[in-house]
Amino acid sequence: MNLIFSRLPAGKGLLNLYKSLSDHCLLLKVQGNIMSVNNKFKKAVKQIVPQSLINQGRCAIEAAKILPYYVSGSGKAPPPESVTIDITFKCNCRCIMCALYGDHRESWCESSVDKELTTQQWKDVIDQLKYAGINSICFTGGEPMIRKDLLDIIEYAINKNISINILTSGGLLSQEISKKIVEIGVDDISISIDGPKEIHNIIRRTSVFDAAVKGIQYIQNEKKRYNTEKPSISIACTIQKLNENHLHELVAIANSLQVHLSFSPLFYTSHENENRSFKLAGGDDATKDEDQNVLDTHRLVNVEILTNELNLVRKEADRLNQSIYLPLESKEDIESRFYKPDHSILNKCLGPWLGSRIDPYGNVYPCSVNMKCGNVLETDFGEIWNGPRYLKFRKTLKKIKLFPRCAKCCTLTPEKKVWDYIPCVGP
Repeated sequence: MNLIFSRLPAGKGLLNLYKSLSDHCLLLKVQGNIMSVNNKFKKAVKQIVPQSLINQGRCAIEAAKILPYYVSGSGKAPPPESVTIDITFKCNCRCIMCALYGDHRESWCESSVDKELTTQQWKDVIDQLKYAGINSICFTGGEPMIRKDLLDIIEYAINKNISINILTSGGLLSQEISKKIVEIGVDDISISIDGPKEIHNIIRRTSVFDAAVKGIQYIQNEKKRYNTEKPSISIACTIQKLNENHLHELVAIANSLQVHLSFSPLFYTSHENENRSFKLAGGDDATKDEDQNVLDTHRLVNVEILTNELNLVRKEADRLNQSIYLPLESKEDIESRFYKPDHSILNKCLGPWLGSRIDPYGNVYPCSVNMKCGNVLETDFGEIWNGPRYLKFRKTLKKIKLFPRCAKCCTLTPEKKVWDYIPCVGP
């Protein structure tokens, strides 16, 4: 209503005031109808066109946008598409393969809660991101729902017309939180479930399965109550040794909850490749407390078992008409993914020309590589984005195409194969 009143002409009588309000209400109704048609069109397209093809088209558009910047060799990038915010490193789970709390770590991540950005500081950062051109933010962690002010911060971003995605274990999705997620208009929420109840809880090292399922049900019920399509819900499963013969069971679970199901292979690297990458990137202050050197007992799947299991996943998905995303197509894909640490499905990465990552303390990174480019409490994000450290990082990445640690990065997916065709000409 404030928007309507701010546009009303001053000094008119009650009749004109009523007419102006009526006109504005009609305009809002027309705009609402157009948005409704657009949403129905998008939904129809998604039902007709395979998601993989939609993703490929999106990646091609992104590649075309950054092409002149990439070829120039300056290290500069156009206004970023998106930012991932690790809003806290605290977590209610202790997943066996986690970069922060996994079995392979000598000690768990030390989350300095007192150093995390405050609610107001995050809102100030969102102002910076919007000014820099950001249209999409992914909130993750740790477990983002541990922050009691998360939805307040998200609502602030949504009011800036920024699209929001939340990555969560789902264990803290109460009915009240689920209602608020729907009310404020979160666009997407991805909930991690790595298998049926027993397997999932073993991997997460806590009894979180039932709470995650209940959280999905809460959100679905609220969506019906508000008659809205938002948020789009998906289950995210990390393929690894422990769940290699239980993946097909997730198809029925996702189908019963009426959500999309997405599989991603485990992201891993070695300390050697981590150190080599850091040196190549020219980093001098490693502040990102992540370790992707996952234990072989979690990584080395049985290729035959997993090949048969993924075939079962596809058959079950076809039988139930369940939407899935499964990037591993063949036995050869599985062997390369889990047994060849230096093999990558892409020959180059364009991620740092498209997006960025901010940790709980305001440090800015190009991606998961431990290379700090600045801090938003000290320097505006827009200055960091095309600042000296970012430029150096992009120039180095263009020259070597991929850092050693990045071969198994979850950002490098089959639909981004178009990146391979971007020429590495210029300086």
